[in-house]
Amino acid sequence: MIDTHCHLDFPPFAGKIRRVLAEAAEVGVTEVINPGTSWRSSQYVVELATDYSEVWAAVGTHPTEKEGISFEQLTDWRELASHRRVVAIGEVGLDYHHARVHPEDTPSIHDQKVLFEQFIMIAEEVGKPLIIHAREAHLDALALVQEISGTQPMMIFHSFDGAQDVARQLLDAGAYIGLNNLLTYPKNEDLRQVAAWAPLDRLLLETDGPFLPPQNRRGGEATPADVVPVAQLLAELHHNDLAQVDAITTRTARAIFALQ
Repeated sequence: MIDTHCHLDFPPFAGKIRRVLAEAAEVGVTEVINPGTSWRSSQYVVELATDYSEVWAAVGTHPTEKEGISFEQLTDWRELASHRRVVAIGEVGLDYHHARVHPEDTPSIHDQKVLFEQFIMIAEEVGKPLIIHAREAHLDALALVQEISGTQPMMIFHSFDGAQDVARQLLDAGAYIGLNNLLTYPKNEDLRQVAAWAPLDRLLLETDGPFLPPQNRRGGEATPADVVPVAQLLAELHHNDLAQVDAITTRTARAIFALQ
């Protein structure tokens, strides 16, 4: 099983990474993709991926970070994105929610789009998929990728929380959907219906750790081992067994991220 989105570089995991990875392996979670959220974070996740064979890196700037890319920095980003342990560009995208609710602390939508465009082009140049953060902005993010990219890199809409009609448009465009323990929260019945409807081979498992722990541990922190409850619920929703969900989602993740 693969946790395709966990922030092992965040402070709650400091000094615990070896133990956290061992605990994940005990329940069958053998690999983790760690997306960066800023230039400094992206450098660190590449270091982690180099130090831990179970960890792969993605590099990018989160849309809520007030960090642009100068022309001079583009070369540095391309070089980092080309690293052998980097399997994707992300976490990048658009966050209209924070732009609306916290405008004083969040880049404008215009600035978010400019930054996202730069990472779309980097993904195209290095031939790696995009891990997309899209909050209240799924279709705008999709449209921007389609507008900017000639070849259109693989797209993973991580931590998906949209409606079924949005999911259908993303899947029709060739995108994949990342699901986490939002599925286990009682209020998210609409999301469970999307998860039951979507083809298993277009879904990826993730935790978004340390955020979004399973329902029975709300208020705590999620670790890569917590991808198992996501897989278990998906198995129930698809009237399938856990081993099959594991096999299908792992095969999909290996293909998208070219994991060796």
